[in-house]
This record gives sequence, C-alpha cells and structure tokens, in this order.
Amino acid sequence: MLFGQHKLKVKPMDSLAVLQFAKERKWIFQQHDDMSETAPVYAPTISYDKTKKQWIIVSKRYTTTRKGKCKHTNGCTIEHTQTIIIDAINKRLIKRQINKKAYPNYE
Repeated sequence: MLFGQHKLKVKPMDSLAVLQFAKERKWIFQQHDDMSETAPVYAPTISYDKTKKQWIIVSKRYTTTRKGKCKHTNGCTIEHTQTIIIDAINKRLIKRQINKKAYPNYE
C-alpha cells in the first residue's frame, strides 16, 4: 500500500472544543465584564452536520435604537445574528455571516 492510499485517522472536534476554539478567535459574540455598556449576549447554539463534517455555531445579541424608521415608533430592537461554519477535521473557518434585523417596539 502506498502512503497516499490509506486514510488518516483524525478525530473530529467535539462541541466543547469547537466552542472554545471559536471563543479564542473571537468569532462569536461574547459577554463583557462591564454590562452597562454592552448588549445582552445569549448562549450560542451548536449543531453538527455529519455528512459534511462541519460544526455550525449561531450566536445572537440584541441592541436598541431610536434612529431612522425607528424614531416614529417606540424605538426598535435590533437582533444581531452571527453564523459560523467550522470544518470539524482540520479546524478551518468555512463561512462567517452576520445578519441584522430590526423589530419595531409598538406599544
């Protein structure tokens, strides 16, 4: 058997290792010590795609604003959603996407 014909036995990352890996590189929203200046950050959701061998991390945070179209209502709550896809075998970032969506605060 030639060297290139056998498969390498590399153990994929587990969920805790993926979360720690993403936090070290600041790829997900994190909670700061001083809560007065930052928006609340919720725990990220982690899922694993077995067919592609990829970890999918979705983290969210919320802020408020009274600018733009939101000044005509009682302000808006802005949801920041960050989606990260990491390869489980070689620990590479495949995709990073940040979305913002405003929800009017009608009262």
